[in-house]
Amino acid sequence: MIRLIQAVQWIVILGACAAGAEWAARRQGFGQPPLALRDPEIGYFLAPNRAYVRFGNTIKVNRYGFRSDDFDAASVRADDHILLIGDSVIYGNHHVDQAETVAARLQAALRLRGSVGTPLVSSMATSSWSPVNQLAFYRRFGPFPARQVWVVLSSHDLSEPANRSYDHLPYRTSAPIGALHDAALAAAERARRLLSPPEDDAAGSLGHRSNEGAVRALVELLRVHHAEVGLCFHVTAQEMLEEPEPAAQATLARVARELEITLVETRDAYRAADRQSQRVFYDDIHLTAHGARTLADLLDRASSIPSVRR
Repeated sequence: MIRLIQAVQWIVILGACAAGAEWAARRQGFGQPPLALRDPEIGYFLAPNRAYVRFGNTIKVNRYGFRSDDFDAASVRADDHILLIGDSVIYGNHHVDQAETVAARLQAALRLRGSVGTPLVSSMATSSWSPVNQLAFYRRFGPFPARQVWVVLSSHDLSEPANRSYDHLPYRTSAPIGALHDAALAAAERARRLLSPPEDDAAGSLGHRSNEGAVRALVELLRVHHAEVGLCFHVTAQEMLEEPEPAAQATLARVARELEITLVETRDAYRAADRQSQRVFYDDIHLTAHGARTLADLLDRASSIPSVRR
């Protein structure tokens, strides 16, 4: 009888500890990781029609797998729509709230300015996507009628390996059992990233040529469906401080000249914000809320959405 009582006591204690640990993990933001779907051609894309709270930040994914307001491509008014294409810089990662993403900031700025109609800014962006992924996704699910499209790229977008592995994604493909399970998976993923060497493109410049070709193909495809297409080069925190301009920026400038489209450069805008003691970068590549606002303001100035005359 005594042993039975002791066993029950231990079960209660262990259950209380597990419940406390689960509560603590949820308080830290674990439990609702954004989910992705694997695809043999695209690689992966965000599971549509989902809503999460991750590390205190809201993440809402619309019917097309965009982290931005929902819309119907069949009925959206193209003149009111701007489409942003990118990776985690545009997606916003999980340390930026939905309202602080580049798309949300740009949309708010356009509406505050009193633009004609009701401006909509969408983000066809998923973490770690390269131009190859973006092109495959647009071919499958596009077009998304818009007056203007900005393809936002960084140096790493042109240097992704040509034969990239999708064994490990930046998202989960199934929901965890609970917050503790989620935290354990996150710790394992972080350890794997720290211990695993980066993927290597054995063919040297193959990745660069493949991604540059995908950029050109994506722009040409977008031009069929959209009035204006432009490129935007996003510098890293290190590139912001360096001289001269990054090699990838020179490559995109050449591509933009040859395709006769606009290239927006971010280094000067980021430097100006940095001089005003506004923290632009969360890490070497991703933007803070201030950084997202800086990029949104830069794209706003380059936007072709007309304002109401006052």
